Order: sequence, then structure tokens, then C-alpha cells
Amino acid sequence: MAYLEERFLDQCTVRPITYSRYIDDTFFLWPHGKRSLTRFIDKVNSFHLQLNLHFLDIQVALVNDTIQTFVFKKPTDRQTYKSFTSSHSEHPKISIIYYQTFLYKRVCSGYNNLNIQLNELTKQFMLRGYPLKLIRKNMERANKVSRQELLKYKNVTSPERTIFTANFLSHCERSFQTLLNSVGNSRK
Repeated sequence: MAYLEERFLDQCTVRPITYSRYIDDTFFLWPHGKRSLTRFIDKVNSFHLQLNLHFLDIQVALVNDTIQTFVFKKPTDRQTYKSFTSSHSEHPKISIIYYQTFLYKRVCSGYNNLNIQLNELTKQFMLRGYPLKLIRKNMERANKVSRQELLKYKNVTSPERTIFTANFLSHCERSFQTLLNSVGNSRK
């Protein structure tokens, strides 16, 4: 893939300032305006069938001479979070709100951008049946952690443990918990 990109960039008269790739994700800085960016992307996508520019969930923009970051949603992203009325226990539903808020806080560089995008996220959760009070409570809980703390590198070591994976069946929840407790107690 790198060979094709080099060939393509060699024949471009207008190029990005920097162009980087990691596996199938690309990052580049484009100082030439929106219209020429659209032409550049169209040229890339028509250059070769295997060569397409896809963007991560981060949009980087130059706003008033400042680099800012936003959450980027592809047009095909349907944002279909778990329905609040699903048979899942409450914990994963709360975790979705909490960790999506963390994701938005890590990605959004400005406070105003973050608030606008969290309002959109709130609407998406409400469309999936989540109560507004529950959404706000968990977003407030996540907002207690600073962005600087979320951006710090954490060296995580996993404790030695047995991983048990099973499909969730609401009528078996108590049986699973009893089984897990007995396994946990036998290891002590």
C-alpha cells in the first residue's frame, strides 16, 4: 500500500504538509483549503481500487490558527448503542454512557466542542430509550475525571485471573453469579 501512496503523492502538484500511515489509518495535514482537499481525496480514491482515505473517529481542524480535535462520525455510522429496554443487566448500559463520555473527553480539544458533542451523544442515547436523568448522572460522573488525566499513559498490568465468557441470559444471572462466587472462593 505504501508504494501506491508514494506513486500517487509523487504526481500531485498540491500535497499535504505531512502524510503518515499506521496499518490502514492515515493522517495528514492539509493547509490548502476545503475545495482542494475535496479534489485531493477524490483523486486518491480514483487512483487505485485499493487506495482509499478513511478517517478515524477523530477530526483534526485548524480553527483560528489553533489545531482542534473533534469526534468524527462517518456517514455510515448509525450510532446504534444498546437499547435501554434490552435484556442486558443495568451495568453495561451505564458503562456505555460513562465510557463514551470518556472517549469524547479524550478526543475533543475544546470545552465548547465537547459540550456540543456531548449534547449530540445525549440525544443518541435518548433515541435508544435511555432516561435523561441516568445519562446526565453518568456523564457528570465521567466529567469528574480531567482530560489531562484521561490522556496520561497508564502502564496496566493484568492480575492473574481466569476469564469466563458466556452469553447473557437474564433468567440464568443468579446461577452464573453463584458459580462465579464458588470458583472465586475455592481459589482463596
